[in-house]
Amino acid sequence: MARVLKFDEAGVPEAISALRHGQAVFLPNADPCYAVAAGSATAVNQAKRRRSSQTVASWLPEPRSVLRTLLLSDQTRRRIRHCLQVEGLTVLVPVENEEQLDPKLKASYAEGALLLYSAHLPQIRPILDALPWLYASSGNRTQAAPAQNLGQLLRAYTEDDEDLIVLDGDTLDRGPDPHGSTTMLKFEADGRFEIVRPGIQDRRMRPTFEDVGTGLRRYRAALQARLRALR
Repeated sequence: MARVLKFDEAGVPEAISALRHGQAVFLPNADPCYAVAAGSATAVNQAKRRRSSQTVASWLPEPRSVLRTLLLSDQTRRRIRHCLQVEGLTVLVPVENEEQLDPKLKASYAEGALLLYSAHLPQIRPILDALPWLYASSGNRTQAAPAQNLGQLLRAYTEDDEDLIVLDGDTLDRGPDPHGSTTMLKFEADGRFEIVRPGIQDRRMRPTFEDVGTGLRRYRAALQARLRALR
């Protein structure tokens, strides 16, 4: 059976301890509602039951120091940081020279880009701050819909998964529904971007009668306007 920890003064330190000892922990979040995190990309991939070499996002609440190491303009850095921290998106960041990457970033690198994620519930920030580096992915089996609550998460995994550790966050305020996997952008070094994966951010602003293509174009235009207004 899964090991479910309460989100309290006992459960949170236990989750931090498990992460420090190399275990993967399913943490409550906003989008998606649960994210699986670990100090190694391999542990994240094992928890999702997928190939261990798959690229995994680096979960960086404050991405500024990493972005400074990349050959990007100040404007592009500001736009990427805004998308990560304010918009809550997942972002593919361009990398000119893979050899100059911090070794910890290699697990988040593929095909000339870094996969970065920053969004988090304020309630779990102490957990993220307690660990030197975390990798993360949505808390669901690959190709399955993200779990909306603890029950859905537990049902997605077989009962013999005794290594499954979950910090129960169903009582936390996650903000307005619906919730789901994040919209993903791919940036170019000059600040241009494209949407490479539709997600919850674009879906929230799309009327039910609007087709996906039209909605994505409208979302992209609105996001572009917000990015151009940054100073």
